Amino acid sequence: MAMKKLWILTFGLAVVLMSGAAKEPVQVLDKAQAGIIADLEIQLEKCRILIREEGKFDEALSLLSPLAARSLRVADRAKQMDLTTEIYLLKGLAQAGRGDEAAARAEFRNMFEVNVEIAKTLTKNIYDPKTVTLLKQAEMDYLGVIMEYTIQVSSLPPGAKVRIDGRDLGLAPVIYKTQSPQARIELEKEGYKPVRDDLVLDRKEVKKEYRLEAGELKLAVRSDPSGAKIFFDGRDMSRVTNAELAEVPPGEHLVRLVKDHYADWEMRVIVKSGIPPDLIIGRLVGVSYASSKTWGDPESSVFIKPAAIAVDKDRRVLVVDESPEKIKILSAAGEIPGGGGAAGIDLKDLVRPAGVATDAQGHIYITDPESHCVWRLDRSAKFEVRWGDFGSGDKEFNTPTGIAIDASGQLYIVDSGNSRVKKYSAQGGFLKAWGKAGGENGSFLSPRAVAVNAAGEVFVLDSERVQRFSSQGVWLGGWGGQGTGEGEFNDPAGLCCDAAGSIYVADTGNHRIQKFDAQGKVICSWGFKGREQGMLDGPCGIAVDDADSVFVVEKDNNRVQVFIIGSSALGASKR
Repeated sequence: MAMKKLWILTFGLAVVLMSGAAKEPVQVLDKAQAGIIADLEIQLEKCRILIREEGKFDEALSLLSPLAARSLRVADRAKQMDLTTEIYLLKGLAQAGRGDEAAARAEFRNMFEVNVEIAKTLTKNIYDPKTVTLLKQAEMDYLGVIMEYTIQVSSLPPGAKVRIDGRDLGLAPVIYKTQSPQARIELEKEGYKPVRDDLVLDRKEVKKEYRLEAGELKLAVRSDPSGAKIFFDGRDMSRVTNAELAEVPPGEHLVRLVKDHYADWEMRVIVKSGIPPDLIIGRLVGVSYASSKTWGDPESSVFIKPAAIAVDKDRRVLVVDESPEKIKILSAAGEIPGGGGAAGIDLKDLVRPAGVATDAQGHIYITDPESHCVWRLDRSAKFEVRWGDFGSGDKEFNTPTGIAIDASGQLYIVDSGNSRVKKYSAQGGFLKAWGKAGGENGSFLSPRAVAVNAAGEVFVLDSERVQRFSSQGVWLGGWGGQGTGEGEFNDPAGLCCDAAGSIYVADTGNHRIQKFDAQGKVICSWGFKGREQGMLDGPCGIAVDDADSVFVVEKDNNRVQVFIIGSSALGASKR
C-alpha cells in the first residue's frame, strides 16, 4: 500500500513538472463543469416555459425526471443545491398542474430537504392559494409537525350520503377528523348529480357546504297491458310502454298512452326539481272486443240452460246450469277434466243454480232460488255446507240469485224475492242487509245480480238499473233505465267487475254486453241476437279473468262465448 501511494505521488509530481502540461487538465475540468451547469440551466428554462406559459406539465416532467441525478455532477456544492432545489420546485409545480397534489407535496418536501433557505427564497413570490397550501404542508412534513384537521360537510338540500377518503359517514351534515392535509369528499343523493371534491386543507378546521344540482330526471312509464305509445305534452316520444323517459324538465306535464282497441289514457304529472318523479302506471281500458272461441252450442248437451259463470284465481272457469252435474269446471282452454262427468255429481239436491262465485281459497258458492239456500263446495266441487230456508229473516231467503265475494272473503247475496242484499261471513254468519222493493235510490225492482270492485264498493243490478253502494250499504250512485239505448237495459241478468274497476252488464233482452266505468259512463258495448260466433242470444251470466278475457253465458244458445280485446268483422264492440 505504501509503495502504491508513493507511485501515485511521484506520477503526480512528474505531471506538474512537465513543461506546458501543468495547466491543461485544470482547463478541461472547468470546461466540463461549465457545460454541465449550462445544460442544466437550459433544461430548467425550457421547463419553466412549459409549466408557467404553456401548461405542458407532462412534457416538463419528462425533461425534469433525469435532472436531479445529473445535478449531482456539479462540483460546486452551493450551485448544486441551487439547481437541485429548483428542479424539485419545478417538478412539484408540474405535478400540481396535473392535479396530483400528493405527488406535488412530495416533490416540494424533497425541495425543503435539499435546502430550506433556498426553497423559501425560490417560493417567496408564489401566490397561488392551492400551491401555497401545498408548500406549507410540505414544509410541515419536512419539519415533522403532525396536525389534525377537522372537516364539517353539509349539503343543500340536506341528507346526502357522504363518503370521505372511501369511508361512509352517513347523511350530511357530518364531521370528519384526519391527519392528512387533503381529503377526497364524495356526496350522493337520489335525484341529484353526485359530487366529487379533492380538498386540500389549508387550516385546522374547514367547513364545506355543497349545493347539489338536480340530476337528469327520468320518468318511468308503464301500462297494463304494455305496448302503448307514449305521448309527452302532446309530443310522440317514439317509445312504447314499458319505457323510461330521460331528461324530463321540472313542471306540470301531460302523459298520454295510446294503444289500439283501448281507450286513450291520460295523467297530469308534476315533476319537481331534484325530486325523482313517481312511477307512472296506466291501467288501460279495453273498448273493442271480438269473439275468440265458444264452448257448447244450441244443438249440443255440454250445457243445459246455463245461468251463471265465474273464474277462479287459477283461471278455471265455473259454469252452473240445469244439467245433472249442476256445475262444470273447465280449464282456460275450455276443457272439462274427466270428460265433464265428475264435478258436481253429488249435488242432486241442488235444484236450479242461479249464481256462482269463488273465493281466494278456492271454495265455490252457489245460490239456489228453488230451495232458497246457499251452497258451499270445496275446490273440486264436493259439498261442504249450505244454509238458508224460505223466509225473510237474517238467515232466510226468498229466491236468492246473484252472489259475489269481496277481497276479505265476505259474501254478498241478492235476496231477490225480499228485494234486498244480504252480507255474510265466509262461514255463513249474518253481517248486514239493506234494500226494499221500489224504484227510489237504495231500493230494488226485482234485483238479480251483484258484484264487488277492488275498492270494496258493491254494485247491484235489478230489472232496469245498476246501483252503487259502500260495503255497509250506503247508496253512492246509480244509472240505467228501461230501453234499448246506450246505458239502458232490457231485463238484464248478469253483472261483474274487472281489476280496473270497469262494470260489465249482460243486457239479456237486448242481446248485448255493455261496459261502464264505476260512475256509469258507457265505455263500449257489443253483440246482437244470433247464433253465429260473435252474436249473442240471451246473455245472462258474465265474468272477467285477470287477462281481461270476458266470458259470457248464453242461456238461449246453451254455450259460453269468450271475448278478448281486439276487433273483427263480426262482433266487434262499439264505443
